[in-house]
Amino acid sequence: MLDAVPTVPVDLIGVLKSVAVRQMKEDVGLEIQQFIRCSVMIELVLEVEVASSSKVSYMGKLCVGVGLVTTLSLVSCEVEEGDTRFRFGQLYLDRLTEQSVSERNFLEVSYEKLFTIPDTTDMFLYELAPASVDSLGNIYLIDWGIDKVIKFSPSGEYLVTYGESGTGEGPGEFLNITDFEVTSDSIVYVVDTYGRKVVSFSIDGTFLQEKKLKHQPFGYQIAATGQEYTVFSNGPTLLESRLGDEVFEIISLSDLVDEGKEGFMEFTGLFGGNIVTYYGNVVYVFVHYPLILKYEPDGTLVYARTTLGYKDDFKEPEVETLMLGGMPATRNVARAYHTGYATVENDKIFVLGISPSEAPDKTIVIDVYDVRTGDYQHSMFPPEDGLFYTIYQNGRIYQAKDSIVVAWKVVY
Repeated sequence: MLDAVPTVPVDLIGVLKSVAVRQMKEDVGLEIQQFIRCSVMIELVLEVEVASSSKVSYMGKLCVGVGLVTTLSLVSCEVEEGDTRFRFGQLYLDRLTEQSVSERNFLEVSYEKLFTIPDTTDMFLYELAPASVDSLGNIYLIDWGIDKVIKFSPSGEYLVTYGESGTGEGPGEFLNITDFEVTSDSIVYVVDTYGRKVVSFSIDGTFLQEKKLKHQPFGYQIAATGQEYTVFSNGPTLLESRLGDEVFEIISLSDLVDEGKEGFMEFTGLFGGNIVTYYGNVVYVFVHYPLILKYEPDGTLVYARTTLGYKDDFKEPEVETLMLGGMPATRNVARAYHTGYATVENDKIFVLGISPSEAPDKTIVIDVYDVRTGDYQHSMFPPEDGLFYTIYQNGRIYQAKDSIVVAWKVVY
């Protein structure tokens, strides 16, 4: 990666902007963000997708005395022979397309409160998060207070619990539940990060088997094609796909700029996110990056799209080292752009954005994108603000609030 030049003469910046980039900026709304030092003559070829899906190419030669070449937004070019990838923050991407709009388009919606879970004083829940809604409308909640998954009917009546009481080591026991999946053949999968396992149950709550993993799983989804997708919170792989014995590494540490730095594993938490499947493909929504990535099962990138709001104050995610009780520790000081929840329905992906610039008094916004292309569609505010555990499914919104979950009907 080329080093950024600390300062550049103002007259050269003006020339470069006016001669090389002016027309491109008018066409696709891109801006010069930084200048890069190079010691050879290079040919600059920029092929950029515009809103009409056509492509505009810009070609030119930049001779280096001071060696200047522009970059697009937060993306910088590579100079290694045969490497055409772009850099976005600490990620290498094969390509990246920004949204054609920069401001949210809000839908006017209202909400009708349907019911609250639990609806009886006979049942007490502890620390809830909406997990999933199956094709029949049944609701699955993770209760982190007891490390179990609890199933309710579409109208909120209790049905069954997945998970056994114990130390977390026995069959069907959990140490730390982080994700959950229900397949079309009515198999329930529960992810235990600390236990490094994925546990399966029958739909009636009967323990079936557990699959032990070498590294800690954080997210887990199974596509309609049977493809398994796993997000790891440690290890050499961030996201992999598996079908039988065939395994593909979709996002690895080699896709991260600072792979070789000392203590890099502490930084992998910066790349956490949520996965959802769309037919056989997987969509990854980062928490600390304003990005949505869509991949085929073999790791081929379908698209990489920015999400709304990042241009305001994007800062590359960082981990800070501090001392706690005389021992070194780290903490994440990165801004969160999205929560850890996203859902897909009717060719749309519903992503929870954080701190929308259009409404400084709001904490959460639901942004809707076309899952096929990553194009932004519209936004809406949830019924109650400040509740990060919110999902949209089947025309309803489910929000966790302390030890209850409230179901709302969306009225368009």
